[in-house]
Amino acid sequence: MSLQKLSCRWVHLTNSDGRSSNLSSSNTSSSMPSSTAKPTNSTPTALDNVSVPKPNDVNSLALDCPKIDSTTYISRIGQSFQFVCAMDYQGNSPAAQRNGTVKDLVGLIAYSVDDCIEACSEMNEYLGGCGAITFKADMSLSVKLFRANCWLKNTSGRGIPKENTLVSAKLLPWWKSVWFAVILPRAD
Repeated sequence: MSLQKLSCRWVHLTNSDGRSSNLSSSNTSSSMPSSTAKPTNSTPTALDNVSVPKPNDVNSLALDCPKIDSTTYISRIGQSFQFVCAMDYQGNSPAAQRNGTVKDLVGLIAYSVDDCIEACSEMNEYLGGCGAITFKADMSLSVKLFRANCWLKNTSGRGIPKENTLVSAKLLPWWKSVWFAVILPRAD
């Protein structure tokens, strides 16, 4: 099996003993093999031959709640998502504005909330139908119980209050995420 070049962001991990570390060539252990790249500063760089820990070996992932609450994330394809910390858009719960029911489209494993949102956005690019996400930062527990820590949803809901290791984000309507200008002819 050959390893292919992989571009990724820093992965911030917290071990069971509470120590945190970033996945980089300077931090090596049996659960986090080193990369072949040699970053010289804290700016994320492309890494080669990266091996990330198995989800069951990662107790928790970085999640900046409550700081990101009510802020907006813009995906690579320009879709805007608004974060809601400690709130779960739980499947089979009432959708926002009495518009049906929240459905879990798919559960997957994501090492950051950004990656979870990008999965939703990419789904919209190719298939459509993803209107929200829920992400749990306590990865090993979530994977053990649910086989996932990121859920793509058809829509957002009223939300069910949960612990601060969970965040949801809803897709904002296009008019809240697209900036445009009207250019008028000059009156000379």
